[in-house]
Amino acid sequence: MELIQVGRVGRPHGLKGELKLKVEEQYEEDLLVATAVLIGQPPIPFFLESARGGGALIVKLEGFDQREAVAMLSNQDVYLPADQLTAGPAEVQHPFLQLVGYTIKAAGYPDLGPIEEVMDLPQHYLAQLTHEDKEVLIPLHEDLILEQQDGERLLLMQLPEGLLG
Repeated sequence: MELIQVGRVGRPHGLKGELKLKVEEQYEEDLLVATAVLIGQPPIPFFLESARGGGALIVKLEGFDQREAVAMLSNQDVYLPADQLTAGPAEVQHPFLQLVGYTIKAAGYPDLGPIEEVMDLPQHYLAQLTHEDKEVLIPLHEDLILEQQDGERLLLMQLPEGLLG
């Protein structure tokens, strides 16, 4: 069975075990009618109790009734079987989109990440992440990236001083 990554798990939503999903737009309808999704590496199937749209997709997984229970799934990839999709595989919108979920390591900084979103601004790209309960934006540029380790989902960077305030 061929699996297609359709998005990533965001943060828990509410207190009753719901999750926010960041799903590529062309796959939203497919996910809303799905009975199960596969999450993580290796992909593990989870049955959907409910799914609703309207901004972010909010899903409730069967057997998960508390926020703490679903928190362990945050920042994991979400897959659907290819034969359940009505749209073809997504084309990469910009070169840094694939870095969502990576951790940034840079000299003089604590480990930063995981990257929650990559923002495509007119002149540059920014990695959005949360550090010590604050939103942090890190510039993404080829000159700042020293190495990309896909297996460890790690981004080694050379960052200017003072980015964390």
